[in-house]
Amino acid sequence: MQEFQNAGLDILAVSETKKKNKGVMELENGHLLIYSGVENNKRAAAGVGCIIHQKLIQSVSKWEAHTERILSVEIKKRDGKQMTVICVYGPDEDEKAEIKDTFWEELTLVTEESKGIVYVLGDFNSRVGKKDGRYNTVIGQYGENK
Repeated sequence: MQEFQNAGLDILAVSETKKKNKGVMELENGHLLIYSGVENNKRAAAGVGCIIHQKLIQSVSKWEAHTERILSVEIKKRDGKQMTVICVYGPDEDEKAEIKDTFWEELTLVTEESKGIVYVLGDFNSRVGKKDGRYNTVIGQYGENK
């Protein structure tokens, strides 16, 4: 939470929360965590969440836990326009193809049904290939140079 505050963030997607079920919890300094995880009868795994700064809590008009890997939060901006933040935790590369395909299909559906400006945040478990200076602001300096 200290980093969240130090960075001056309003919204932060978090992954691998390993929280069960879905819900909302108040965090320190009045910030809010909205989360989606596996069912209570399953072993804790995956999980995704969205931390909302206390100043934006009243602007949250709706949230939905779609799966343990996809969560959407609708926020009404000061100008009255709607925006949707979709927080994701993508499956690992080693996961079965069916699970990866299902994740992308669900994400596509959630994105298409979202209102206003849509932001997709999270951990896609992507692999970074060859370093390429054109994308430094997106992928950073950790390409495998292959």
